[in-house]
Amino acid sequence: MEIDKIKLLTSSECDRYTATIKSLRLFWLDRQWGYTLGAATYQDSPILYPALSQYTNVVLREYFTELYTRLSKALVEVKGREIATMDGTALPGFHIFTPRANAYGHAGRVHGHPHIDTPYDSVLWPCAISEPFSFTLPVAIPACGAGMGFWDDVTEKELEVYEQSDEIPEPTIYDYELGSLYLHDGMTPHRIENMGNIRDNELRITLQGHGVTMEDTGRIVAYF
Repeated sequence: MEIDKIKLLTSSECDRYTATIKSLRLFWLDRQWGYTLGAATYQDSPILYPALSQYTNVVLREYFTELYTRLSKALVEVKGREIATMDGTALPGFHIFTPRANAYGHAGRVHGHPHIDTPYDSVLWPCAISEPFSFTLPVAIPACGAGMGFWDDVTEKELEVYEQSDEIPEPTIYDYELGSLYLHDGMTPHRIENMGNIRDNELRITLQGHGVTMEDTGRIVAYF
């Protein structure tokens, strides 16, 4: 599996965006494992998602327009096509992990559930779509480190069998670099990885999103 990596933000810019996200605490959506700033296809009911997206997009556009412009330019460089948004879908939003995520840890690490990305199944598209992909941009990384684990040679169904027996093989871990954008196809089984507990007053924040190609126009729609 290929992962494209593009340096997008400096550490000082990441600090500035982190401070902005903290100031918007009132708009964080509680997801039990953590929070999102923005609606998410795989967290919100398909019935509520379009309306919630409209609400949260107002906040995201107000504070992160410059970031979205830079993100769009980076995606164009990699994909070679125009990037657009679509009414009824959420703008790329933020995953926010606080120390309470430590309760989900195992063997000294805090990690997510192995999965593949199929958020496009929750969106009513106006035409056929193709070439899905996913992206992550870390803007705050705890001292323990953060990354993503991939299983290049294991199918999603095989992982489900491993999980039932509590014998999941170790993934290949990609350590995140602050301010770097990571793009992958989303179809390789993967999970969130931290290398230890998140300390008090630390956050793990990433800008998250997905993309698909609209078959009628050839444009890429970015969403969350």
